[in-house]
Amino acid sequence: MCDITIAGQEVTNPFERLVTYALRYAATLRRYDLGGSGDPSTLSAEDVARTRVIASRISHRERDWFVARGRSAPWADVPLAADLGDADPALEGDLYDRLGALYEHFRVDAPRNVSMAKISKVLHLKRRALVPVLDSHLEQTYRIPARRAAVRYPARGYKRMYWAAIRDDLLANRDGITVLKARAAQDEREQVRLLAELSDLRVLDILTW
Repeated sequence: MCDITIAGQEVTNPFERLVTYALRYAATLRRYDLGGSGDPSTLSAEDVARTRVIASRISHRERDWFVARGRSAPWADVPLAADLGDADPALEGDLYDRLGALYEHFRVDAPRNVSMAKISKVLHLKRRALVPVLDSHLEQTYRIPARRAAVRYPARGYKRMYWAAIRDDLLANRDGITVLKARAAQDEREQVRLLAELSDLRVLDILTW
């Protein structure tokens, strides 16, 4: 048994949920998650296009905008191996703020249809252990925990802090995720073994679904 709790709710049969995802969406794991992230200090058209595998619905025009915007993004301030678990919101000027600056670089002056979900799907591809895939489903799931997280960090001035709430779950479930990935690594099915290569953050994301 392996206990996983997400947004205050216990996840039933977490390994089976991961297996179901791996068997149903093996192409997503291969092409989006494990297809290579390219140059960590730039964003290519191929990088952005790969997010369509997870239904980013990024148009060709939006793809070109991401590529152009990525040329001046503060990639160097956010190490490739950066982990959301190390992004403590209580520490000013540290990793949490650098993550925020990277996200804001793409949010500011973004085209009308470039949403939080599209930005997070692109940035997760470049910083897999740091940037959550924050689509509408995760936003709804973490709505209340994000509000509570904002109360804990009033100096931040936010009504909701989704990254902080997801980080709480990542830290709380780290041991359980390690067990799940180790079990996946020993599975006889190649698609399931792919799960062992994902970041803990991405495994948490899959379990949220």
